[in-house]
Amino acid sequence: MPRVLTRNIWIAIREKTLQGVLRIPRAARGAILLAGADGSDAMSPQRNYLAERLAVAGLAALLLDLRTEDESALPETDAQRPIDIALHTDRMLSATDWIAGHPELAKLPLGLFGANSSAAVILAAAARLPKVGAVVCCSGRPDLAGEALAEIRAPTLLIEAARDRETLALAEGALLKMNCEAEVRTILDATSVFAEPGTWEQVASATTEWFETHLSAVPVPVPPTA
Repeated sequence: MPRVLTRNIWIAIREKTLQGVLRIPRAARGAILLAGADGSDAMSPQRNYLAERLAVAGLAALLLDLRTEDESALPETDAQRPIDIALHTDRMLSATDWIAGHPELAKLPLGLFGANSSAAVILAAAARLPKVGAVVCCSGRPDLAGEALAEIRAPTLLIEAARDRETLALAEGALLKMNCEAEVRTILDATSVFAEPGTWEQVASATTEWFETHLSAVPVPVPPTA
């Protein structure tokens, strides 16, 4: 098991900051940005577990809340409003710029993970980031990424709960609009929140496998010469 360093980090965006937790294993083979814009779920025990699994597998994992501190303090009724996909996509791009400037992460192939209402944000960001090597979305509304789906080039995995027929149908519809290597994978006996015993562990295993497989084939970025 690789030694993993864990740090709290802050990313500046337009005079505000986004807060996250960065896990870096020794000799990391890739960097995964796990971003959430969906309230407390952004830093939930489930996503922390996934970040730990990725780090143990040798992949640096940045768990990031795409909301600012002010937005996190909003009343629950306001916090549950539909997220602004364009706004949070821009914040995703700022986060990937931060990764590109980090001395321990800059040369690593990059993967993106999002779940629930953040799935469309992750996909919209992937469409604008040719350097992304692989993408995983779990549940949510990938269809809300709209025309961006056709622009994604990175291999993309959509993980869905087998018992959530409505969301599964949306994912299958989104798959038809994509022009990259893409797959919908279902978790049996799971509902949309993956609260059933063992189901989130299956999500973590599928996610880790996808990133290990596809990021290993991505050339290491070479920084531009001065």
